[in-house]
Amino acid sequence: MNNKKPLLIGLILLLVLLFLFLSKNMPKKEEKMATPEPASNSNLEPKTTSVKGNLFDILNLNKTMKCTFSADAEGTLVYGTSYVSGKNVRYVSEVKASGMEPVATNMLTDGEWVYTWSTEMQQGMKMKLDAFKETAATGDTKTENESPTSEQAKNFESNYDYNCMDWTGDPKMFELPQGLEFVDFSQTVESMMQPSSDGKSQMCAACSYAQNAEDKAACMKQFGC
Repeated sequence: MNNKKPLLIGLILLLVLLFLFLSKNMPKKEEKMATPEPASNSNLEPKTTSVKGNLFDILNLNKTMKCTFSADAEGTLVYGTSYVSGKNVRYVSEVKASGMEPVATNMLTDGEWVYTWSTEMQQGMKMKLDAFKETAATGDTKTENESPTSEQAKNFESNYDYNCMDWTGDPKMFELPQGLEFVDFSQTVESMMQPSSDGKSQMCAACSYAQNAEDKAACMKQFGC
């Protein structure tokens, strides 16, 4: 009996130590087990895809992407960034020509209308997407002078080497600027084509849509404004 007593005491001490160890390392009832965080991918480079085509081709991919391109046309540098999400497209371009201030142009489409504005325009312009596509395909705006809308339409149709990557999407990128009036360019063209005594003043007013002062001056000179 005396031989079993030290063994029993040792067993009890072992059980107490085991209980203390387990109770110390087990989570309390009001606490939740910690969930391991997934490994961060912040150090991974975003996957880029090369796309050769125009903005309509990118739009038809039906993906949420951010695409960039650059081009050099006889010393005039063009940089463009397109944000695409579903039927929404935001196109931001910057043109740098020797001896001129850079001109930044924005174009946005919501699947029904195309809106365009730039740093050189006091008003924005809008056009139905179907009419805009026709303008892009033919380069015809039914006027003798290039307009910002027709130039942007050609940019939409122009083929470039785009570098595209996945984009999370930001609804703010597809919001129109506040405080800027958008004129329906389709109606402006139709009113200019209609014979009236006020036709000259309408054509002169259209010159204000030119992207820079030089184009505006040339337009006004042609119409004798």
